[in-house]
Formats: sequence, structure tokens, C-alpha cells
Amino acid sequence: AHRLGLPVTCHCLDVFLAAEAGFAGVEHHWAPGMTSIADVKKRWEIHEQRMTRKINTADLSYYYEPENFDSIVKAMVEKSVSWAPTIATWYRPLSPSVDRFKERELSILDRKEAKYLPGVLREQALGQYERYSKFAPERLNNAREGYRKIEDLMRRFVKAGGIIRAGSDPNNGLPGLGVHQEITMFVEAGLTPMQAIQSATINVAKAFHKDKDFGSIEAGKVADIIAVDGDPLKDTWATQNVGLVVLGAATCFVCAWYWRQP
Repeated sequence: AHRLGLPVTCHCLDVFLAAEAGFAGVEHHWAPGMTSIADVKKRWEIHEQRMTRKINTADLSYYYEPENFDSIVKAMVEKSVSWAPTIATWYRPLSPSVDRFKERELSILDRKEAKYLPGVLREQALGQYERYSKFAPERLNNAREGYRKIEDLMRRFVKAGGIIRAGSDPNNGLPGLGVHQEITMFVEAGLTPMQAIQSATINVAKAFHKDKDFGSIEAGKVADIIAVDGDPLKDTWATQNVGLVVLGAATCFVCAWYWRQP
């Protein structure tokens, strides 16, 4: 892939190896999270427990070791390894915005026009909320503690200059909507709204070495542009209130004129 100039992103349990091998990015919170478990034997035992469904992803982050986060972040930033935590797919039931998220999912899944969505998608998406409601108190507290570790790791990564990417990872969630949920959760974790928005735009382009042509609204770039009702720098959830879509705009396009019209 490198000989052909193609950036590669991967699933991994050792971010140091991914950085050394020149990967453009790693996927999911467990890539750096599992790497933080210094005892490799323990790391693989936990991985095996997850793969054999003795524990699930909600339980996984409890085992992450924050004292090792900084060395992982340093390796990723130095080698420009981007990261897509995909936190919404598993952890949105723990978000302060949980009611908002669930309401939005139901507004999509309950629409007559959404009959094309497979029934299993509804079951998986809504099942995430039910899953947490059945957790015993200790297990739920552990899941919350684990998610706080992920938030800490994301803050350290972005503060150090890391390229964070938004992604929906749609099993257990709705494709596309998961990106909006994750952007909101990034802000809840301590990223600025602009950093969260860039995670779904310019950062993706940077990760795949396409930022000269895509990812931001600049003269000479190609962009899909939306105009929204609301200020996403005050509430990132407003990115869903789309009033205008311009596909494949060839140069910088200003939507403000359109939005001021009656």
C-alpha cells in the first residue's frame, strides 16, 4: 500500500507497532486503550475474554491504564497516526445527551419511510440503551469509570496535536447519525466545538493525505457544503438542521447570502 501511496488504517492492540509500521490511523478506543495495559499477558487475556464474550466492549475500558497514556499519545503524534475512537456506538447511553440521542434515533427508526432499514438495526441500536439498564450497579460504575478514561485519553491526544477522527461504526448504532453523536460526545469530553467539527472534516482529509484537495472550504478545493439552522459552535447537534446542500463545490462557496433570505 505504501509503495502505491495509499494510507492504511487498522484495528490493532499495539499502537506502538502501528506507529512503527507507518499506519495512517488506528480505529476504535481499544487501539490505544488496550495498548495502555502494560502487562502483555494480561492484555491478551482481556482480549480473549472479549472475543469469547465473557466481557463486552462496555466493560473493556475499565482495564485501561492511564499512567501509560502519555507515551502512547507521544508515539502516535510523532508518527502522525490518526485515531477514530468511535465512542458513540457503545458509550452514548452514558452521555449526558442520552435522551437527545435516543429521541433522534426513534424519530428515524419510527418513520414509515425508513422501512428499508433492516429490523436487526433497530434491535441493535435500541438494544444498547437496554443493555446498560440491565447492568448491576458495580458493573455500571465500572463502565462509567472506563468511559472517563477514554475521555481523558482523547483530551490528551488532541492537546498534544493528535489527529482525531469522527466515525459511526454502525453496528449497535445508526450509520451517519453516530458521527453526529460522537461529535457531541467529543465536546462533552472537553474538545472545543471547532475541534469536534474538524474531526469529521479536515482531520479525515489529513489522515488520508487528501487535505490539499478536501476537508475545508478554501479556494481550489472540492467540498460538499451544508448550511445549517443554528450555530454549531454553540451546539454541535445543530449540524443536523440542514437547510442547503451543495455537492462537489469546485471553489469556495459562501452560504450566508442564501441563509439570510426570507
